[in-house]
Amino acid sequence: FFSQAGWLMVPLLILSSLASWVTGRMLGTMMKHNPRINCYADICFYAFSGRFGVIAATFVRVFQITELFTYFAYGIVLQRDMIGDLVDHLSQEQIYIIIILASLPFVFLTSYKALSMLSTVGVVAFCSTVGLVFQRTLYGDVSIWNPQPTELMPPDIGTFFRILGSVMLLFAGHAVYPSLYYSLANKEDY
Repeated sequence: FFSQAGWLMVPLLILSSLASWVTGRMLGTMMKHNPRINCYADICFYAFSGRFGVIAATFVRVFQITELFTYFAYGIVLQRDMIGDLVDHLSQEQIYIIIILASLPFVFLTSYKALSMLSTVGVVAFCSTVGLVFQRTLYGDVSIWNPQPTELMPPDIGTFFRILGSVMLLFAGHAVYPSLYYSLANKEDY
C-alpha cells in the first residue's frame, strides 16, 4: 500500500506535520488569551462575528463531526485490512463486526482516568509497531539490504487519494486539541 505512494508523499507528510504544528500552536495561543474558546467553531465565531460568524461556526461543527465519523469508518476499514492479512479464516463481515464491537465501547468513555489508562495501550502499541518496523527494515523480505523499487508518483489518482487519506488519518487527533488543553488544566484528574 505505502510502497505505491511514491516519493511525492514525503513532502506532503512534512507539510501536514508543519500545518498541524503551526495550527496547534496558534490554537493554544488563542485559548490562552480567550478562555471562552472551547473548539475550532468558537474560533470561527470570534473571527467572523455577527450572522456570518454563526454560519461559519455551524459549518465548522458539521465539517468536524463528518470528519470524525469518516476517520472512524476509515480506521475500521484499515483495521479490517490489517486483521484480514493476519487471519484468513474470517470473512470481511465477521472482521468488521469484531472491530466495531471492540472499539465502540471506548466511544462512550467519559472518565479521564480511564481514558488516560487506555492511552497507555496506544503507547505500547506504538512502541511495538516502531520495533516491528525496525525489525522488518533490517531483516524483512524488503529491507535495507533488499530494497523494493520505488516510484516518484503513485500509479493512479485513486491510489494517491487512498494513501493521502491514510497519511491524513495520522493527524486525526488534531481536532481534540481544545479538549485536551482544558482537560489537562486539572492534572490531578489523571
